[in-house]
Amino acid sequence: MNFMSRAISMCCSRPQRCWAALWLGVMIGWSGVVHARCSRPINVPLSPVGIYVTVGEKGTPGGIDMAVMDVIARKTQCRFNFIRVPRIRAWKMFMSGEADLMMAAIRSAERDEAGELVVFSRPIVAAIGLRSQRDVLAPDSQLSGSFPVNIVRGYEYGEQYAGLVSVLDNQQRLETVVDPDTAAKKLAAGRAGVILISPLAMTEAILQYVTEEIFVLPLMSAPDEGFYLSRRSLNAQDRALLKAAFSDKEAHRTFAGAFHNRVPAWAAVGVQLVE
Repeated sequence: MNFMSRAISMCCSRPQRCWAALWLGVMIGWSGVVHARCSRPINVPLSPVGIYVTVGEKGTPGGIDMAVMDVIARKTQCRFNFIRVPRIRAWKMFMSGEADLMMAAIRSAERDEAGELVVFSRPIVAAIGLRSQRDVLAPDSQLSGSFPVNIVRGYEYGEQYAGLVSVLDNQQRLETVVDPDTAAKKLAAGRAGVILISPLAMTEAILQYVTEEIFVLPLMSAPDEGFYLSRRSLNAQDRALLKAAFSDKEAHRTFAGAFHNRVPAWAAVGVQLVE
C-alpha cells in the first residue's frame, strides 16, 4: 500500500488525522517535482546569436535565451555546461549527439530528426542595410540588382530562404561570413550591400559596430524558433523534464519580458512571440 492509500485508509478510521496525512502526502509529492533534476550535466553550445545569446569579454553568457535558461536551471536544478564554439560547429555538435540543447534554434526537417523543438517565436528573414544606401540599392523582395548580399554561416531559414540564397549564389553576388560581428563590420565599412538574416540575430552586432541608421526590409517568414532538445544524447526522463520546464508559462513570460525590454523596434518588426 502506498503513502496516499494509507492516508485515505487513516481518513476512514481516524478522521481527526485525515487532513494532516493528506497534506503530508501532497507535500511529499510536490517535493519530488521540485527536486527533480537531470541525471547528468547538460551540454549546451555557446555562440553569439544576436540579442538571443550574447557572450561577454570573459565568456559570460547573456541575452534573452539565457534569461530563460536561468529559469530552467532554477526549476529543474539541472546543471548546464556551456561550451564556447562557433555557430556552425554548434550545429554539428547537436546533430551528432555531442550537444544536448541548442538555443536560438530555427526548425528544419533534418533538425527535427535529431531533436525536439520547444517553440518560443516565429521570426522573419529580412534584408538589413544602411539607410543612406537604400535608394541606391533599391532592394526588392528578390534582392534584384548587382549589390553583394552577405549571409552568416550556420543560419538556415527554410526552403524559401535556401532558394533565394541559391539564386544569389548563381549570380555570384553571395558572400558568406563566419558570424554576425563580421557581417556588421562589413556593412559599416560599405563592403556589404545588405545582410540576409533574421534581424534579431544581428541586433547586438549592429548596435556595437554600425553607427549609421539602418533599414530593415522584411522578405519572408522563417520557420519556428526556440530551444532544441536532443533525441540522440538526452535520455527520455531528462528530455521530458526539460521539455516541461521550457513549455511552462513562466519560461515564456520570461522570454517575452526580456524581448520587450531589450529588442529595439527595428529588430522586432515581424517577430511573433508564441505563448
